[in-house]
Amino acid sequence: MSIKLFVAGLPHNMTEIELLELFSNHVLVHELNIVKEGTRSLCYGFVQVQNQAFAQRAIDALNGKLIDNRKLVVRLANEKNPARTY
Repeated sequence: MSIKLFVAGLPHNMTEIELLELFSNHVLVHELNIVKEGTRSLCYGFVQVQNQAFAQRAIDALNGKLIDNRKLVVRLANEKNPARTY
């Protein structure tokens, strides 16, 4: 069963390829997307990984990491409201 992660605090100019490279350094990524309004990034997205162990590895490695002076938030996505993580 795959696990969806919520990722916030992304730099405005980060591409999906760059996000894939960031996560691929730690886990195998099944799918990902950066949420946009038109062509403008909303600075958050979702990354789907293979299982709970990979999800925890990604959270441990990337939650709180600074990228372009922005602190990433990496958490499990809530099924009913993916942007809410509690």
